[in-house]
Amino acid sequence: MIKSTKFIGKQWHHFEVTDSTNTEARRLLQNLSGKSSSKNIHGTLLTTFNQIQGVGQRGNTWQSEADKNIAYSLILQNVPLQPSEFFLLNMATALSVHATLSEFIALHKPVANPLLKIKWPNDIFFDAQKLSGMLIQNLAQGNTIAQTVIGIGINVNQTNFENLPDAISLRSVTNINHDLWQLVERLSINLENFYELLLTSPPKIIAQYHAHLYKMNEHAIYKRRIDNQFFEGTILNVTAEGKLEMQTRRGVEVFIMQEIAFINANNA
Repeated sequence: MIKSTKFIGKQWHHFEVTDSTNTEARRLLQNLSGKSSSKNIHGTLLTTFNQIQGVGQRGNTWQSEADKNIAYSLILQNVPLQPSEFFLLNMATALSVHATLSEFIALHKPVANPLLKIKWPNDIFFDAQKLSGMLIQNLAQGNTIAQTVIGIGINVNQTNFENLPDAISLRSVTNINHDLWQLVERLSINLENFYELLLTSPPKIIAQYHAHLYKMNEHAIYKRRIDNQFFEGTILNVTAEGKLEMQTRRGVEVFIMQEIAFINANNA
């Protein structure tokens, strides 16, 4: 149990090894379906330091050495957002991870903190390398999100990422190893704080998200996945639906997830 939070981690399942904490969360939801105990699952936390089949966007695997990184899943119930506002939860989650990593970097390498950015749609970058990734899965019921599983992977103490030249870890940034349990606690606290801010003041979430957004208002090169054509553009905005608005030679274009690739930045 995490004592320093109001609701996150009051029920906490930690696994010595598992295929995926998001998969464990879905199993838990399935097992509790229709039972009275399912009403109290809001804020349930599932973690492991040894995830062997983690999955990110587009089915990408999350490479992780045992006992060096964090796989973290949080179950939320009845998130009071309309489907058109769903990406606000992604924003709040990204801000939570960004804040947590920023705290640990600031303790040991404060000059590096400006290099920590949120990359649309769901990664945390340090100096154009991937430090963390997120995957949020939902079960909608009518016009509301009945259940949500927030999955987060953080590279903490791993330094060798075979065949992943654009990956980086907290250890690589700060040159010291970090306590995984302490990171889980700080992440839980930040997630709870940003979730509450989301419920009370969505504009603040949107403003803070854009303040930390990778390549925001910067001229850069991208690639259209549909035809592999390169183009120049400047990110202007991310909407509450998660659409990326970009100024290009064609005018203001709007992209959804997976339609474009960032060049020289994890190529994804």
